[in-house]
Amino acid sequence: MFWQQWWFWLVVIVILIPVLVDSIENIIGLFRGDPEQVEKLKEEIVGLKHELAQAEADKKAYELQKELEKEDRQRIKRQSIGQEVAVIGFCDLVGFTRFINSHGDEESREVLKGYNNMVRSVLDAFNGLEVKQLGDGFLFSFDSSRKALDAALNIREGIKRLNSKQETDLSIRIGLHAGEVIREDGDVIGSTVNMAERIMSEASADQIVTSETFKSLAGTPGKFDFVEIGDRELKGFTGRKKIYEVSPAADESPS
Repeated sequence: MFWQQWWFWLVVIVILIPVLVDSIENIIGLFRGDPEQVEKLKEEIVGLKHELAQAEADKKAYELQKELEKEDRQRIKRQSIGQEVAVIGFCDLVGFTRFINSHGDEESREVLKGYNNMVRSVLDAFNGLEVKQLGDGFLFSFDSSRKALDAALNIREGIKRLNSKQETDLSIRIGLHAGEVIREDGDVIGSTVNMAERIMSEASADQIVTSETFKSLAGTPGKFDFVEIGDRELKGFTGRKKIYEVSPAADESPS
């Protein structure tokens, strides 16, 4: 190894001699009472104290920053993981698989892009939250049954406009339910979500259907019409559930 060579230690000595000489002179000057050397050492001590204090401050700041980051992570976790009551909706394009088979991938991609943009624009307009996209469908949530209904009706009208513009013949079905959900990592889970999906599966093309729970929550006579379409057995749930079709009242139109 190089540190075993005589020349290595010669280099070390040559480098250290000036430093040692300077330190020795300062110490000797201090013992002799040399004012200049004493003042110089005092300045060095003050400088070292300042550097030490700065290092301690930096360490403390780093520790505080880590604590704040930990608190922020915990706060975000509390916000993203929790139980709340929400309106949950599913929408799904009807006939899109057939459209892909007859028109090909490129044209279908453009049609789907227009549909996605329309749905997201409506959700934004009514303060809805897109939870996730599911193929040619969406899972979304609202904090208001009225806004959810207005959004659902506008999505249905939006499909009609897209059909006219793109010369397509697509439909949509929408299911709405309300209840307690758990938000976790940007997703929503729980029986309320499962129920909303099952309710949507009971809808026909261009139908908006809701649960009895949602109908009771909406409670907006005169604005929307709810028509019972029957008791249904929903997979994964016991007992038969009343399903309602919703539409704007005769003197109303989508917002």
